[in-house]
Amino acid sequence: MKTWLEINDNSGFNIHHLPFGIFSNSDENKRVGIAIGDFIIDLHQASILEVISCPIDALKSDSLNQFIQLGKKVTSKIRANLQTQLCDINSPLFKAKKEVLVPLKQAKLHLPIQVGDYTDFYASRGHATNVGEIFRGKENALNPNWNHIPIAYHGRSSSIVNSGTDIQRPNGLLNLENETYSPTKKLDFELEFGFVIGKENALGNPIKIENSEEYIFGVSLVNDWSARDIQKLEYVPLGPFLGKSFATTISNWITPIEALNDFKIKAIEDETLVTPNALKSKSLTTWDIKLEAYLNGNKISAVTLNHLSWTIHQMIAHHTSNGCNLQVGDLIATGTISGRNKGEKSSLLEITNDGRNGEYLNDGDEVCIKAYVNNGSKIFELGEVIGKIKI
Repeated sequence: MKTWLEINDNSGFNIHHLPFGIFSNSDENKRVGIAIGDFIIDLHQASILEVISCPIDALKSDSLNQFIQLGKKVTSKIRANLQTQLCDINSPLFKAKKEVLVPLKQAKLHLPIQVGDYTDFYASRGHATNVGEIFRGKENALNPNWNHIPIAYHGRSSSIVNSGTDIQRPNGLLNLENETYSPTKKLDFELEFGFVIGKENALGNPIKIENSEEYIFGVSLVNDWSARDIQKLEYVPLGPFLGKSFATTISNWITPIEALNDFKIKAIEDETLVTPNALKSKSLTTWDIKLEAYLNGNKISAVTLNHLSWTIHQMIAHHTSNGCNLQVGDLIATGTISGRNKGEKSSLLEITNDGRNGEYLNDGDEVCIKAYVNNGSKIFELGEVIGKIKI
């Protein structure tokens, strides 16, 4: 596909990508848009001018949720239609380009989804082992349950923020001898991948693993900020609380799952897992996605989605196996994605050996997470997630 719109060769928002987001400009009205090159296609204006066919109420909104509720048959058709029009100088989009295309530099980007529930998994063996060795030693690095089921916790959705939001260093009780709340001394990042739910299952009706992808609208990069000293004190016996709930950053743009169809690959099977029947599949798949983390512009980690032992399909099937109902806009994250080799550790807890071989985040530090796909014929970035620690 070749578009009539001039696009920088280095743009992550090329014709193959076309992610959805929420933006506003001078009139301050939030609405749904699609990123393409250095522009945003204003879907609300496109609908008014009959460039696309879509209920206007779903396009002039504070979040993508109402748009996602229309169903993938509708949202995918709109995206495919615009993809075609971007390659046709006789299209309604080309004729209405001055009214419909908004320069990115003139737009303000907002949190793209209203997250009702946020679940964070712990699905990377590399990360779980690295962390376990730090706190429990090599002999007891993994708890016995890790090899049998995908482990997760329910996070705080109200403190999810969009890329570019500055992060406030949180207060908490740092040790049992300290009776006052103090700013964390071990502020950390976590490179993660997230999936936005686009279809609901009824309460009491588990999602079968072979049907799990039907429930994914799109994907996002995720940085689950962590205060390791606060977390260490509180995580026994019920898991993370104040050490995690102060902030989680996600992408400004949600990549629709259909944009990744050409990058689907067979998942590397972790033969150590003792997989429950409900999580078994004849062909477990994932996506060939490369992810990188940068600290103050320096790359400190590079991994792939195949560093996960439990796939996202298994996470969704396990999440609903007890009858739990997922809702449109729910965010499911993979947990930190790490390997065991040098350059594959995706948190400072792992990189610095809990501060023994380096520092945690200082005030003014900036963390950037990026991801991209490349199958030889198609290549694009999945956006980025940036957060700077307030001074």
